[in-house]
Amino acid sequence: PQPLMERKQLKIQLSKPNEYWDVIRRSRLLFQQVATANAQHQNSLAKLRFDTNRPDPQYEIGDLVLIKVLDKSSKLKEQFEGPYRITEQKGPATFVVKLEDPEEDDNPNFTKQVTTCDMKRVITRDI
Repeated sequence: PQPLMERKQLKIQLSKPNEYWDVIRRSRLLFQQVATANAQHQNSLAKLRFDTNRPDPQYEIGDLVLIKVLDKSSKLKEQFEGPYRITEQKGPATFVVKLEDPEEDDNPNFTKQVTTCDMKRVITRDI
């Protein structure tokens, strides 16, 4: 009988003395393929877990949005500023916005380029 903690040795039978190199090469290729497939599968699972509770906001030209204030000097300050109106779309998640009320600003032609993660939609209600 074998002790419980001792591993069984895997024996590989080679028909020719120089065949070991081909066996090692094929085994290495198989290990690489399995490792690559496992990494891709784990990557897709991680993406699924990440995307489950992520919002996917869709903005259009002309929408009113608030822009996140990037100055974190005080936690009591406002987190968003605006409202801004979207004037142009540069990419799938990049927009150019312009201040909605130009009388409030010193420079009425001022535009800002922002991404969707820094924007929040303004919901207007008629009372």
